[in-house]
Amino acid sequence: MNPNSSQPSKSSQSRSTRSRLALWLVIAVCVAPVIASYVVYYGVRPEARSNHGVLLEPQVDVAALPITVIEKPSKESGFLDVLERLPKDDPRGALQVTSDFRGRWLLVRVGPSACDEACLLQLRDMRQIRLATGRDRDRIERLWLVTDASPVSLPEEFEGTWVIRISKRELADWPTEAGEPLHEQLFIIDPLGKLIMRFPKGYEAKGLKNDLTRLLKASRVG
Repeated sequence: MNPNSSQPSKSSQSRSTRSRLALWLVIAVCVAPVIASYVVYYGVRPEARSNHGVLLEPQVDVAALPITVIEKPSKESGFLDVLERLPKDDPRGALQVTSDFRGRWLLVRVGPSACDEACLLQLRDMRQIRLATGRDRDRIERLWLVTDASPVSLPEEFEGTWVIRISKRELADWPTEAGEPLHEQLFIIDPLGKLIMRFPKGYEAKGLKNDLTRLLKASRVG
């Protein structure tokens, strides 16, 4: 009897090796895209994200910001119900400082009374973003901070926006990029009166809505 008859032949060993290599190659081809996606997602940081806001560090406390309401909504504002329930002698009902809106997330634009196409687009975005948050929409109020003394005419389609007069000097501490005016941006103030995010010129409404939705979901306040 041939003592080597029980041992695999070289040809069978070679076929087995090729089979294993082929199997590992198939596995590698299938797994590589998954691994690559994790590497890109977790290891590669995009240089810029135009559709996401800038999280402010440090946050700016604007709770004591003096305000004067010049146009109050008649609908599309969950805060109206809050005001109706306040006692008549409650100073909060006068809405004299930003903190009088406490308990609400504030989506804010800042700018002069003259509303050009860019201004109208911001007001439209604010309305649509609030509506897109669904059942959370009553947690959000829309504010237009007017920075001059001229009369303001709010288009009817933007009903629900609080039109508020404010002094430019009160906005000196609001963060912005060099050369980027406040009226080209949108801002978010949290229910505690902290200015926490800004959305630079060129923001995308979908990105703003996504950021705001995450804040609403994560917050137990407002």
